[in-house]
Amino acid sequence: MDPLDHASELLRAGQRDACRPLLEACLADAEASDADRLRATLLRASLHGDDGEMQAAIAAADRAVSMARWLGDGAAEAEALCLRASNALRLGLVRDVVEDSAAALALARALGHGRLQANALRVMSNLALRQGDEDEVRRLLEQSLACAREVRDDESEFWALNNLSNLIGIQAARHADGGDRDAARPLVAELVQVVEQALQVA
Repeated sequence: MDPLDHASELLRAGQRDACRPLLEACLADAEASDADRLRATLLRASLHGDDGEMQAAIAAADRAVSMARWLGDGAAEAEALCLRASNALRLGLVRDVVEDSAAALALARALGHGRLQANALRVMSNLALRQGDEDEVRRLLEQSLACAREVRDDESEFWALNNLSNLIGIQAARHADGGDRDAARPLVAELVQVVEQALQVA
């Protein structure tokens, strides 16, 4: 198996300590291709984000954006912008999130890349949730879900459904805590349906 494919699988499985040396080896290899260095840098940004090292993740994503632009790799640029936006959100850098997620979405749409559109829309929904705009959260997540399903990307579909279930759960709990069980009941039924759909693609 290609070392970077292996590193990606390890990262998805949460085996970050095993992933790290594979990435460092690629980045230290003088004979590694520019494309492989870009892939490794994107994975390093994800790794730093998973480790809670947001500043390091943003720095790696910055490098990936520059490399992708130099290589003319629009998909990698959109992915790097999403990574940068996601970590900026965790640091409360709202302007950066707005700019990077919008740029990622525009680029993904220009490329006709469904998975990257789904990811950018999900980042936007996370910001809307932080800002308390639940109607916008639902709208963005439903768009993200539609993009993921159009290209049959199970991972993106799962995360859109996961985030949608979180929103519905928050709304149902609010009504139940306020004593309005009639309003909570349809939301709970919808929550069950969304969770069942997520389990089908998990």
